[in-house]
Amino acid sequence: MKHLRQYIKKIIRESMREEEISPSGLYVVIGNAGRGRTNSWPSSEEPQAYSKIEAEAIAKEQNDFWSTGWISMHFFAWPLERALEKATADTYSGFENLMRQHGVEENR
Repeated sequence: MKHLRQYIKKIIRESMREEEISPSGLYVVIGNAGRGRTNSWPSSEEPQAYSKIEAEAIAKEQNDFWSTGWISMHFFAWPLERALEKATADTYSGFENLMRQHGVEENR
């Protein structure tokens, strides 16, 4: 029972953190294909920063497209300050460059 309680608290903390608003007002769109495979929109090498509304609209459009195909991928909007948390080897340098370009410090 103790482990279940800790697990539920962890899920609640994570969901509250995901609702966090970006101090810079900039978001990136990240695609998750599962098993540690991620990419960013429009490309992992040169991601783009968007407003929250734009990023969520792009994520929804991509989710609608990718949910009907052979390969399943989930896209979501993520604050630019926290982009490195979700970065993989393919996306890390792109996110770093984007953050530097916009003068955004990593938020942990």
